[in-house]
Amino acid sequence: MTHFSNTNKPNRIQIFKERLRSLYLTIGFHIYLLQLENYELGRYWRVLWTARYFPRSYPWRKSIVWTPKLFLIVFLAVAVHIASSILFAYYVPFFNVPYVGLVIFCIAYPFFLSLAVVLIWPLDCIVKQRLIGRAARKINRFKNLKIIAIAGSFGKTTVKEVVAAVLSQNYKILVTPDNINTPLGIARLVLKDLTASTEILIVEMGEYYRGDIKKICALTPPDISVVTGINEAHLERLKTIENTAATIFEVVRFAKTDAVCVLNADDPNVLRYAPLYARKHKVAWYGNRNQNNNAVKISEVKFDQNLLQQTAFARLDAESVQIETKLLGSYAIGSCVAALTVGNILGLKLNAMAARLSQVKPVKHRLEPIKSASNVLVIDDSYNGNPAGVSEAVHLLNQFDRTRRRIFLTPGLVEMGNQTRSVHNQIGQDLASAVDLAILIKNSATPFIAEGLLKAGFAKDKIIWFNTALEAHAALKNILKPHDVILFQNDWGDNYI
Repeated sequence: MTHFSNTNKPNRIQIFKERLRSLYLTIGFHIYLLQLENYELGRYWRVLWTARYFPRSYPWRKSIVWTPKLFLIVFLAVAVHIASSILFAYYVPFFNVPYVGLVIFCIAYPFFLSLAVVLIWPLDCIVKQRLIGRAARKINRFKNLKIIAIAGSFGKTTVKEVVAAVLSQNYKILVTPDNINTPLGIARLVLKDLTASTEILIVEMGEYYRGDIKKICALTPPDISVVTGINEAHLERLKTIENTAATIFEVVRFAKTDAVCVLNADDPNVLRYAPLYARKHKVAWYGNRNQNNNAVKISEVKFDQNLLQQTAFARLDAESVQIETKLLGSYAIGSCVAALTVGNILGLKLNAMAARLSQVKPVKHRLEPIKSASNVLVIDDSYNGNPAGVSEAVHLLNQFDRTRRRIFLTPGLVEMGNQTRSVHNQIGQDLASAVDLAILIKNSATPFIAEGLLKAGFAKDKIIWFNTALEAHAALKNILKPHDVILFQNDWGDNYI
C-alpha cells in the first residue's frame, strides 16, 4: 500500500492565514493613517500614495483609538463595501471568481473609508458644534473664571506645566492635559471637569491652519495670552512664517479687550510681529536673554550636569531670590520667567512662586533625563519637533563634560515645507561641534542633516544610519558605553516618510 503525505495541506493553510493577515494589516493601515491625519482626506491620500498603499512595517508606533467617530466611519465603509460587492457580483460575472471580489474591494477600501468620512461630515459638524456650544455656555456662567491661553510654535506644554505649578498653591486651577489643544478636546474637558469652584482655566492652544486659535478663543476667551515663540513648525500647512505668526497671534487678537499679553522677548519673530498684532493690548515681556522690557529679570544662570538642574537669580522690583528647576535647556529658564510673569500679573509674591518652581518635574518626552542601569544618561526629547527645540537640545549636549561621549539620535523634523533642506542642513552644522556620534534614521529629511554634518567637517564614519527607529533602538545595546549621554530627538509618526 502506498501512503501519500499531506504535508502540503498545512502549507496551504499557512499561506491562506498569511494572506488573510496581510489583507487585515492593509485595511488596518488605511484606518490607522486616516486617524493619524485627523480625517483630512487630502493629507490621507497624499500619505497613502507616498507609502505606496501598503504598510511599510508592523507593529506601528501607535495604536488605533476606536472612538465613536471612527467606529461609525468603519461601519459605513464596511456597509458600502458589502453592498458594492453584492451588486458587482450580481452584475459583473468576473467578480464571482473566488476571492477576486474580496481582494479588489479590499484594495479599494480607502475609497470606502473616504466616502464614509464625507457621509458623516454633516453629522460630525453638528455634534462638534453642539458640544462646543454647551461648553461655551458653561464657561459664560462662571463670571469670575480667569482664562490663561498659551500658544506658539514650541514650548507650549512646558510653559503650561510651569504656570500651573506656580499658580496651583494659590488658586483652584483646571489645566488642559497632555496634548489636548483643539476646540472639541477643550470643550469635552470643560463639560467634564470645570466646576463653579475653578478659579483659573489654563488652556494650551494648537494650530495647523489660519483661524484654528481664533476658534478656541471663541470658546475660551483669554484674560492672559502667552505667546511662546514662532518658527518653521507646521510650515507644510501654514506655508509661510507670516501665516504662522498671524495664526499664533490670534491668541492676542481674539483675547478679551482688557487681556494682558505675555510675550517671549527671546524670540525674534515674536519681537518682529508683536507691534502688528499686540498693539491694542497691554504687553508683558519675558525671557532670559533679551530682558530690556522684562518685569522679572534673570541673572547667573548655571547648569549642574551631576544634579541635572539649573539655577538662576530672579529679581522683581526690589525683591530677589534664587530659583531652581529640574527642567533642562536654556528655554526652561525662559519658561520659568513666563510663569513668574503670569503670577506677578495675578498679584503673587516672587518668593512664594520661586519655591514652587523647584517642584516642577521634567515634562515627559521634552528634554526629560532618564538614568539607565548601565550608567548611560538618556535625554528623551522625542516630542520635540521644531527647529528652536533642536537648537536647545544641541546646546544642552554641549554643556556636558567633554569626557562623556555625546550622541544624538534623530529622524529629523516633519512639516518644514520648502524649508526642509535649509533647516536640516543647519541642524547638521550645529551638531558637528556638539556631538561625538550622530545616529540618523533614513527618510526624506536626514540626508540633509548628514549633508550639514559633513559640510561642517564631521567625520563620515561617525554617522550611523538605520532604516527605522525601532532598528536603531534595538542596536543601541551594542553602541552605548557607560557615561555616554544620548539624546533622542523627535519621533516621526507612521504618516511621515
